[in-house]
Amino acid sequence: MNYKYYETDKNGFVHSIDNLHITYDLKAIGYNLIKNKIIPKLQETKNKYKTANYYERFDINANRKYYFCRDFFHLDDGIMLYCGYQTEKIDKPLKSGEKYFTLPRIRLEFNPNKYADSDILKYIFDVITEHVEDAQIVKYDYAVDLPYEPKDVQVFSSLKEKGLYKGTRYFGQRGQNGFTRIYDKAKEQNLSTPLTRVETVCKLTKKSVVSFEKVYIKKNTQITNQLKGTDKALVELCLLCNAYGADYNDALSFLDRRKKKTILENLQSAEYVLLEYDEALRERLLKRVCEDYCVSMYNEPIKVDENGFCIIPDDMNLPFDI
Repeated sequence: MNYKYYETDKNGFVHSIDNLHITYDLKAIGYNLIKNKIIPKLQETKNKYKTANYYERFDINANRKYYFCRDFFHLDDGIMLYCGYQTEKIDKPLKSGEKYFTLPRIRLEFNPNKYADSDILKYIFDVITEHVEDAQIVKYDYAVDLPYEPKDVQVFSSLKEKGLYKGTRYFGQRGQNGFTRIYDKAKEQNLSTPLTRVETVCKLTKKSVVSFEKVYIKKNTQITNQLKGTDKALVELCLLCNAYGADYNDALSFLDRRKKKTILENLQSAEYVLLEYDEALRERLLKRVCEDYCVSMYNEPIKVDENGFCIIPDDMNLPFDI
């Protein structure tokens, strides 16, 4: 497994950042900077780096709210650039009668675990950052790799819509904040030991807060794997009761003494535990990404002190500073 931005938590689980989407606002008005300077340099990558599956599209009509994609590049089978602009309304129309002006913008999407140290990404980054006014991470995947089989990693009672495609379980609406995928990473990477990835889509916008699914991990699975038939079903149901915080003892009282003893002995060695997300760990990973890709800030929650006042870093430039 190759990781670029990762940390290991107290349980030995690897937390990492994948599938980065970064938006760069450029130091210009209008589209001529991208058209005359940046696009010609991006086109040079085709021959300079012999990129795989290179293609480009120009004058695209597709649009998004407040962001219009005009030109698109697909490089090295995994790096994508959307060149476009954001429209801003002018308070007082210009003499020409124009009420809007355009701010050039580039969206860079890539997998940092695969391309962060590649020559082609370094070249693209140098081309873009020469003209950057501001940058922001708008989306990324937050992944946690667990040394367990996929069947031992479960989500219970999710209010989000559940889906399944080719062995991958989905929870939530695709592309939206908090959308979760659980899949067999060992099979994907051809590993000899079990590895399940829990991957959550995170969007850094002012109006959205990342909502992580409650993921449960079954510990000591060799115990329940040895059981069969009714005994296995009863142990699994009791484990689910534990995960929900329900009491199963009254139900077990209907069993005969020998059967109840067997179930209780197995329950002592097997349990579902909740996957913990360390916010401080995630903040450290995001900070490293921001430092590497000229992102000056991201929309983190406002922090306050014990008196309820906002905590402002000492090096922050405020408008009333002298």
